[in-house]
Amino acid sequence: MKQIRIKELVIDNFKSFGKRTTIPFLPGFTTISGPNGSGKSNILDSILFALGLSSSKTLRAERLPDLIHHGSERQEAQVTIRFAITDPEAKRGEGEPAEEILEISRQIRSSRTGYYSVYSLNHQTVTLGDIHDCLSRFNISTEGHNIVMQGDVTRVTTMSAGERRKILDDLAGVREFDQRIAQAREELETAARYMEQSELLLQEIGVQKEKLGQEREIALRYQHMKREKERLQAMVLARRIAQYRRQTAYLAREKERVRRERDRQEGELVTIRKTIYELTEQLQRQREEMESREEAERMEALRLVEELKGKLGGEEQFLAHITGERIRQEKLREELESKIHQHQLRLQALEEELEKLAQEKATVQAALDAADHQLQEVYRAIGAI
Repeated sequence: MKQIRIKELVIDNFKSFGKRTTIPFLPGFTTISGPNGSGKSNILDSILFALGLSSSKTLRAERLPDLIHHGSERQEAQVTIRFAITDPEAKRGEGEPAEEILEISRQIRSSRTGYYSVYSLNHQTVTLGDIHDCLSRFNISTEGHNIVMQGDVTRVTTMSAGERRKILDDLAGVREFDQRIAQAREELETAARYMEQSELLLQEIGVQKEKLGQEREIALRYQHMKREKERLQAMVLARRIAQYRRQTAYLAREKERVRRERDRQEGELVTIRKTIYELTEQLQRQREEMESREEAERMEALRLVEELKGKLGGEEQFLAHITGERIRQEKLREELESKIHQHQLRLQALEEELEKLAQEKATVQAALDAADHQLQEVYRAIGAI
């Protein structure tokens, strides 16, 4: 079993030790003697301070900053304890037991805003709990009798047998085992309560699990139905898109047909208007020619009348000639007027058909616009899915 002892104590600016002081502890029994007030008790206080085994009041100080050496400009104090851990069974050179060094240190620093205390174990910053856990491996505890204070010996002599038995149990570690047994029993009772609570929780969890299983089945069916709905909606939209595309293509072809028919009829209308204009011009020329010819013939007839005035038979022949020519010119004029009237009727019919084609074109354009709008709605619906 490993053994532990204090090998060296370093006190710096702690209570009456204003300067850094190193106190060695040799193997065996070490005694520190001196007059009253020389600081013997401060050595024990420094050990309690470094190991965190006592409070500031036990160390005869109101506050931890009071442990700093009075009159020092440094507002900090530090105590370091070096333990020698030996294992009698492990030997090194010349038969000496192997030795391991354990260093525990505590530093306190005061400032205007307060103070703080820092523990370190082998030069690593740790907590007080870590220090106590390390010391407990060597049966050193805050409630033990590893350190005997002033007056403890006198108090032991006046104790009853039962109280001294408790001290012996503490030194032998029996009390610690009793405490551990009691603690284990408490933990066992706590564990039993936790098990009972856990069983109730398991039963409740089982009910919740069954309920959640049913909800899961409902959720899975819902997801399946949702996916099926989305698939069917996509199929419907695809068919609608194909239908709208076919309808749009048909309307586009119909629009092009109407446009070509309108262009053809407009071309035909222009031709008819040109023909009417030419016929009108021809009729006007013929009228002018007829008037001019009638005037010339009238003058010629007057001249002939004067020349043939005495000849009755010649006058009647002349009048018959004039009457036949007038009848021929009148027929020609009637034919021209009939052609003009027919062309005007054809022009009116073409204008009516052109207006009808314009209305049909507007209807086709409206259908195209409606199809484009529906196609855009379908695209937006697809984007939303």
